[in-house]
Amino acid sequence: MRRKRERPAETSGLRWWKAAIWVGVIVGLVVGGAEMWSDFSGRRFDGKTRFTRLVPTEDTVEIWSFDPADGELIRLILPPELEVTTIQRGRWMAKAMPNLGDKYGWKWFGDSLAAFLGIPYTTVANAEGFWDRMTWMWLTRGKPVKDIEVIKTTWVVERTALDGQVVYDLSPAWQTKIGELFYSAAVAAGGWKLAVYNPTGVAGLGAKLARIAETQGFKVVVLAQGEGEEENCRVRAAEMSKEKTEVRWLKNYFGCDEETSGQLNADEVELIVGKRFSGWGG
Repeated sequence: MRRKRERPAETSGLRWWKAAIWVGVIVGLVVGGAEMWSDFSGRRFDGKTRFTRLVPTEDTVEIWSFDPADGELIRLILPPELEVTTIQRGRWMAKAMPNLGDKYGWKWFGDSLAAFLGIPYTTVANAEGFWDRMTWMWLTRGKPVKDIEVIKTTWVVERTALDGQVVYDLSPAWQTKIGELFYSAAVAAGGWKLAVYNPTGVAGLGAKLARIAETQGFKVVVLAQGEGEEENCRVRAAEMSKEKTEVRWLKNYFGCDEETSGQLNADEVELIVGKRFSGWGG
């Protein structure tokens, strides 16, 4: 009778390597899952309001935008020689902004463009998370693109700088046209009345934040100095309204603390600017 062949015993070294591989797999799954969850919980697109994406290119900045309400995909191409007033770093041409964003950070890049142009943004292509990137690709798949070359419009005006170079500034028509293109239907439909208070003493600061909110679809009814200066901004709404999509957008976009007020109606909200935004002035 033939005996069963016995399998050779594994050496201790081989057993150690197998155990190490399994531990590595388990750790990888745990860490990867944690990173995916962190990315998912930190996503910027809320699924309802407009998704606007800033895309740095070799010689300028493109602003891609999609509103789930109307399904229109827009690509706005800034003139390379458009002079942009940045946050605390002076004036630079749009063609220099991609390199500056790489140097000073993509949040600075996005906030500078938003403060100057009055256009709220959802993500910057160079720094967006996995979920936001996949969501953008899913939303815009197969959609025709409406291209707008700003240099061919009346939204900018040409001038000659002291060194003889031709540069561009925003024209008086800019804010009206941008408001028509980049409003979020989900916000505008609510008829929200927004009061913006700027107790920081920095001239023009409240107006810049108000412009961004107005482009998104809020109706700015008050722009005043206000009282009670604090480090961070605050969003104040009625108890019944604090979880509304529009109020949450305002709070999350500017990173504000939230308050409730018994003096406000269901369609009213207040934004109180904090010292953290002082660098946005000018």
